[in-house]
Amino acid sequence: MNINILRNYVSNCQLDAKVKSMKESILFIDIAGFKPLPDLRFLELCSSGLTTFYTSEPAKALDLIHTTENAKVLIINAPKPELFFEFLQKNPNSHTILITDLPLAVYSPELGCCEERLIKHIIANRFPSAWSENELRVSLRKLLKQDFFGIDKYLESSARTVSLKITGSAVKEAYCQELANYARSLRLGTHFAKQVSGITEELLTNAIFDAPLKVQNGRYVNSIKKRKIVFDEADQGELCFGSNGSVFAIGVRDLFGTLPKEHFFDYLRKVMRRNEDFEKLIDTKEIGAGLGLYKIFYHSHALICNSIKGQITEVISLIDLNFKVKDFGKIAKSVHFFSEEKPVS
Repeated sequence: MNINILRNYVSNCQLDAKVKSMKESILFIDIAGFKPLPDLRFLELCSSGLTTFYTSEPAKALDLIHTTENAKVLIINAPKPELFFEFLQKNPNSHTILITDLPLAVYSPELGCCEERLIKHIIANRFPSAWSENELRVSLRKLLKQDFFGIDKYLESSARTVSLKITGSAVKEAYCQELANYARSLRLGTHFAKQVSGITEELLTNAIFDAPLKVQNGRYVNSIKKRKIVFDEADQGELCFGSNGSVFAIGVRDLFGTLPKEHFFDYLRKVMRRNEDFEKLIDTKEIGAGLGLYKIFYHSHALICNSIKGQITEVISLIDLNFKVKDFGKIAKSVHFFSEEKPVS
């Protein structure tokens, strides 16, 4: 069915319930007064064959949510907690995406600082729009195919990526230097090389020291306290990095799966509360992911967590090489948490 026909149906509140329940669907809500969603033709193309429904009228948004069956994803351009709440009440196992040009410090209060319960994905809606469109396309593909892991999804297929095993704490310094050298080889400059080295250091610190500390059997606790750890082969994670000339991607995967969505969002939200003493924003635990995630978030354009609880956590940093910014703390950033619940073997 043509997207324009569907759009007219929504506008006139004449959507046929039988049509709306034919197959899984995606809802697009485009609220006036906020930066609009991408072009409707693009939205339809990236919906992987699912039925798409659209409205730009706030008064009809709730009606669309209440009357549409089998809704798989809600995508909206405004931080409207009542819409996310109603959608999740009706579709508790579905996905919500906020596409916004607002920074976290602005949209989080609008959502009552409850974004971890209302939203799994925030996509930065900024110029150039190609970044936002590609990220939406990748996000929907990951959600609908349940295929989450790997930095390659954010790079062209021709992009060369490098993968390195994380055998323990001894590799951290060498791997950080390798990222810096790789950035220099792409002629991205000394400052950028230091930036990606710092991101890599924080990602590796979380994977090597923080993640295994939370494992119930605590088999690495003594080694972690000594800051010298050697992983069993079955516990060795992976560092991946690469660039396609437009995006620089760094991903670190651990095989412990101990970072829950609530903590992921909470860490980011706490550090954006600028009225608090910075030292109080970070967990006072001996080892914690809070400061590390903040540093990664601050120096990235997108922060992605892919998770299978109790098995795998992958944190990915994306840096847009075509988008120069003076103050990373004030721009819109993308935040994703893709999770899959599987029994621990």
